This record gives sequence, structure tokens and C-alpha cells, in this order.
Amino acid sequence: MSILEAGMMLCFGISWPFQVAKTYKTKNVKGKSILFLWLIEAGYVMGMGHKILYSMDAVIYLYILNFVVVGADMVLYYIYKNRAENGVKSGERKSRAEISNKYKSGVTA
Repeated sequence: MSILEAGMMLCFGISWPFQVAKTYKTKNVKGKSILFLWLIEAGYVMGMGHKILYSMDAVIYLYILNFVVVGADMVLYYIYKNRAENGVKSGERKSRAEISNKYKSGVTA
């Protein structure tokens, strides 16, 4: 096991939950790049692939954990982005009927 690789994964692993908590708390994804999150996920998949094919060790669990946490941030991104696009403010809920009526009537702003 590479101590440096494990250290890198621990640093990332400590950082991501704070980002997820911030997204969840503020329910705001403005300024967040979904492309960046997809690239990070792709990097984790490649790292896990390398571990499986060439050097399986305990660091794979850190890759898996980070992959899941970044995935959670991506889920929140899509939930809150869709809410913002549908005019739902933080803490407010709109029914599906209200949202569909908005689009049927042609009101988009």
C-alpha cells in the first residue's frame, strides 16, 4: 500500500463531506460545476480499476468511499438545480401539478 496515495485519498475524503453538507444546508448549487464532479467520479473509477487490475490493497475502500460521497453531491446538484429551474425557493415546495401548469400556460420566468 502506498502511504502517499492513502494520504491523498484521505485528504479528498475529508474534504468532500464538507462540500456535500454545504450543498445540503444551503440547497444552492450556484457556482458548482457538474462537469467537474463527473470528472472527479471518472478519476475515482480509473483509480479503482487500477487497484483491481494491478495493485489491490486497502486504499480501494477510500476510492469507493470518496466515489459514494461525490455521487451524493451530484444527486444533490441535480435535485437542487431542477428545483431552481422550476422556481422553487429554498424551503418551499411546489407540487408537480403547479410545475406542470406553469409549463402548460407558457409561463417560464
